[in-house]
Amino acid sequence: SKRNVVSDLIGKGKVILQNPDKPKFLEANVKRIEEGWDDTKKKAQDRLKLLNETKDAFIGYAENNETIATEVDVADEEIKKIKKHFNLEAAVADLKKRQDLYKKSNDTVTGLFDSINANYTCMAITIPEDKKKILSKEIKAVEAKLEVLGRFKEKVTKIEELVVSLTSFDKNLKTIDSWMKSATAELKDIKEASGGMLPEDRVARTMDLQEDIAAKIEILKSDAATELDLLP
Repeated sequence: SKRNVVSDLIGKGKVILQNPDKPKFLEANVKRIEEGWDDTKKKAQDRLKLLNETKDAFIGYAENNETIATEVDVADEEIKKIKKHFNLEAAVADLKKRQDLYKKSNDTVTGLFDSINANYTCMAITIPEDKKKILSKEIKAVEAKLEVLGRFKEKVTKIEELVVSLTSFDKNLKTIDSWMKSATAELKDIKEASGGMLPEDRVARTMDLQEDIAAKIEILKSDAATELDLLP
């Protein structure tokens, strides 16, 4: 083979170079042959590496396109499962689940699309222009399907907003409930201690309580409006 012939020539040349009486031109010729052969081997190895990478890219491209189609369908089905929960504890638990599912779908689908583009970049080194155009159209069609991630994110964001509103509403109700207990205790204390209080003290405490009640009534009105808007 050519490889054996060249290796034999280089080997014989190196043996002759050990002779003190070797021709002056021989060393340069042997070096030139050796460097040329090394360059040829490297180019052949690089070409083989590229061919193997291209083969893997074709396989990966086909597999990734099949997988991403499945994952897009999975994401679309998960969107349909998103429902509003008005029990705060259930809503918080469901939100966490939906956030995790969205993140998984987003990471998986975007990762697969990145791989598809990487597959194409590798294949484009060797494939003809007409094939590049076909693959580019296929990738554009896949990219269009990625809109499902935007819809998924939008749905999860709406659930996030609902949970924020429910949390605020729940906090307000608990605050009002706590205030009602303290206001009831204050009113009772005013009544029971009124006989031993100075008139001006009794009036002052009663007016303070009335002002507090008036302020809380406004909050209750706001909570009532929130309830109508928020709850089914």
